[in-house]
Amino acid sequence: MPRDYRLLVCVLFSVVLVGSARFQASATDADRIFLVSFPKVKLGEPERIVGFRCTITPGRILSLREFPDEWQVTVENGDSETATVRGQILVGAGAFSARWNNSFFQGFMKVKLAMPSPGAPPLRVTAQLQITTDDTFEHYRYVHFDRHQIRLEEVPNG
Repeated sequence: MPRDYRLLVCVLFSVVLVGSARFQASATDADRIFLVSFPKVKLGEPERIVGFRCTITPGRILSLREFPDEWQVTVENGDSETATVRGQILVGAGAFSARWNNSFFQGFMKVKLAMPSPGAPPLRVTAQLQITTDDTFEHYRYVHFDRHQIRLEEVPNG
């Protein structure tokens, strides 16, 4: 084989090898779709959930379960790959009792997470529930969750 052809074969082989390595890297770093669930929180009488917040970095919120009309919910999918959802009751009748808490925040949100590549900041998921501790809605307690407490269930094929 002439020298020019050997050089051409080596260059082509290198291009194919580098291209396949890049393809492999992009496949492992691909966005993946998850359902988000909060841990169950034991509520005493007369406690009720009156607000929540969840922040995800890097990621985007794709959809939410339908909330009761008595709730105001906002979604912010920011430019910095940080997504936040906030919710609060508009009237006292919308507050979630222990009965609602046991199911409502299970798989309630669908998110697209950009899985961090090596050297990038890690996936960060935090949440907070605001719970009224009295019938007059004057006193509250807050329950915080971190990435290890929040369940992310991957949705096959998005």
